[in-house]
Amino acid sequence: IRDGIQFPDLVHSLRPNPKTNIQEGWRILDFLAHHPESCHILTWLFDNDGIPANWRQMNGFSVNTLKLINASGEEHLCKFHCLPKGGAKFLTDDEAVMVGEKNMRHSHATHDLYNAIANGDFPEWTWYIQVMPEDTDPASIGFDPLDDTKLWPEEEFPLIEFGRMVLDTNVKNYYSEVESVAFDPGVTVPGIAVSNDPVLQTRVLAYADAQRYRLGVNYQMLPINIPVCPFHNNHNDGTMNYMIKDEEV
Repeated sequence: IRDGIQFPDLVHSLRPNPKTNIQEGWRILDFLAHHPESCHILTWLFDNDGIPANWRQMNGFSVNTLKLINASGEEHLCKFHCLPKGGAKFLTDDEAVMVGEKNMRHSHATHDLYNAIANGDFPEWTWYIQVMPEDTDPASIGFDPLDDTKLWPEEEFPLIEFGRMVLDTNVKNYYSEVESVAFDPGVTVPGIAVSNDPVLQTRVLAYADAQRYRLGVNYQMLPINIPVCPFHNNHNDGTMNYMIKDEEV
């Protein structure tokens, strides 16, 4: 999708039938048929890259366009890419059926990831960015860089490596360390900002609201969500606020 107002309909199309609780293919196909800009993701879904073999060998992409701001205040649009060190691996339809039959819970990827980390075979991804000046004229490149349905051609905007991510420790409590995580595209570090990407603008509002409903108004104080460095803000009190401040203001 390229418009945030379409996000609720997309989510509803992926949900099961409200009467039978069975997921039905016609729902998502009906949505795609009424939104031709979705044909791009449909080609990915039905080609050889549609079924990742596991979590360790799966590519990751930012989808949304973000904004980078350097020390001089210069702004650039950017796309993030997270690519597995050993390359991505996928399953054919027949292989996926076989894997599903062997694992009744269809959680083979979770088993694979947990066991790999437990055995010291730590999965690793390399991080890349694509960048372009924020004032780039869409007419000069042939597409809108804020359109989430478009890929940025790598020959014009090459991947720039900037880091790596290694998973070397399994969680001790899945609920506290995974289910309680509150991802929010509006929470960024200095140097990264929200662009005018219309879908991202919608997500910034929707995610924070969803986390307050799911985890409580002070979800950012949960141990898994607090910053790893010291911080200070002017937030006080509120439901389930366990931060005690020795202040008079």
